[in-house]
Amino acid sequence: MRRLPNAEDGLDFHLEVHRGEPKAVGKRVAVVGAGFTSLDCARVSLRLRAEDVTIHMRTTEEYIPVTKEEIHEAKREGTKILGLRTPVGLITDADGRLTGVQFVQNRLGGWRAGGRRQAIPIDGSEFVEPCDTLLVAIGQKTVNDYLDVDVELDRWGA
Repeated sequence: MRRLPNAEDGLDFHLEVHRGEPKAVGKRVAVVGAGFTSLDCARVSLRLRAEDVTIHMRTTEEYIPVTKEEIHEAKREGTKILGLRTPVGLITDADGRLTGVQFVQNRLGGWRAGGRRQAIPIDGSEFVEPCDTLLVAIGQKTVNDYLDVDVELDRWGA
């Protein structure tokens, strides 16, 4: 798989920032994901002087496994959260730089195991959202099996 210079894994991005590694983002940042990592990446991007930061998620914010306070703070800082969209492609220019993400619109379906609603793609609803930086923050989960104390988790296991 070819790596794009302006797209990276959200967790790696976040960890590198906190290790003090120099990071830069474009003016328009697209974050794909629906958890604490995606919210952290969005908020850090704003602090790195991004002008437009949007979190894109398959479902709606009502069903994402984060606290309401975290959503409130991200929005207060200027993050936009747009739901019911799934990424299906990347748009690049002649130099191989990412210029946008192609999404398909979703509708909510039944319930999945773990308490979230299904995101069902709508045929023929593809659209492109322009961006200069893409941070992919999907697939992370809380790991606590190394602790010798019980930790209370929410319905999503976070």
